[in-house]
Amino acid sequence: MRWLVVAIPLAIAVACSDYEDEPSVGGTDAGVEDAPLAPPVDANGRPVDAAPSTAAIAPACPPAAYAATCLPGECELRTLSTPNVPEVVFAVRTDADAVYWLAQPSDPENKGYNGQGIARVMRVRKSGGAPADVLVEGQPLTTRLVLDGEWIYWTTPFAGDRVDIRRTRRDCTAPCSFEVLATATGTAPTDGLLRLRAGLLALQSTNGFVRTFDVDAKRFDESLSSGDFPALTATLDRIFVGSGTTTHVSSTPIAGGVTTKWTLPPVEDTAASSPGVVRLATDCTSLFAIRNDRAIWRAPIETGAFTTFTASVDATYDVAVDARYFYTAAANAGGVFATDLATGSRITITQGNIWSVTVDDQGVYWGTHEQANGGAIRMMLK
Repeated sequence: MRWLVVAIPLAIAVACSDYEDEPSVGGTDAGVEDAPLAPPVDANGRPVDAAPSTAAIAPACPPAAYAATCLPGECELRTLSTPNVPEVVFAVRTDADAVYWLAQPSDPENKGYNGQGIARVMRVRKSGGAPADVLVEGQPLTTRLVLDGEWIYWTTPFAGDRVDIRRTRRDCTAPCSFEVLATATGTAPTDGLLRLRAGLLALQSTNGFVRTFDVDAKRFDESLSSGDFPALTATLDRIFVGSGTTTHVSSTPIAGGVTTKWTLPPVEDTAASSPGVVRLATDCTSLFAIRNDRAIWRAPIETGAFTTFTASVDATYDVAVDARYFYTAAANAGGVFATDLATGSRITITQGNIWSVTVDDQGVYWGTHEQANGGAIRMMLK
């Protein structure tokens, strides 16, 4: 499948808008200032990011530190933002100064709850003392957001298999204008958005295709594809794709090259609905895969030999990892959980309906997705 891409260098003033088209149905990200696509390398020859020009975003590798003396479940929990009316939260991301997310309204028809509402791009300072900023309003069916360089990027789908790549500056003064960077047609809506490295994003569509997007060239490339609803994560030099319908994970160099398929062991429960992978994460040393049987599997990046990491987790909607813990966000009567990378033991950080979690050196962050009283952004201080 080829995507027709239309680059649109257009800045749009922010306003609440009604869209005549009814849009189609629709985490740890990192970013720093824009740099050439060929990344610099460290003393070991591994790609590294350029130095940030604004508030630092946690790099993809190495993972965020965990230097705290407290343990998850005992660390201080802090509420950074509470909305005046109930909302639901998608795509929580951070830099050194602030937390960013997408908010959709709670409504009787559950449109916002299921990502079918009109989203707002939000920001709140970690230091507290001020209400959250509404940066951009009027973004239909928008549930995917990443940070890269000085920008916030998100994808907005429309009817007719059309998806916009949009962005606004991280440091803008609300209300902010946004730019439609490019429009892809002839593709399914976006089911995932990932920052690979400076100036290079990956889009995961609902029909199972994964494409890279060159920010400077405003160009989509046919890079990877997988089965329906693939899971997606990356280090600085490799992208990993897993499918809910197959028992393998594909590892491909971001710069291009041979794809390696890593096979997970068969599911012991033959009655399981699917043996495939539903979530992926990496700490740049290991790859973690959650399957439909809710087991977490772990493989060294260098070998791809999967072994069971921990037996079972709740129905997981998002994952994140730092130097010490693997974090899972579970919906409904779930919460946020930290699994020790050394022992596999699991600690409950909070309970609730959580669809998004992220982590950096300063803490762990999530937003509540409760229909009746959701929308709060919370933080566990490390």
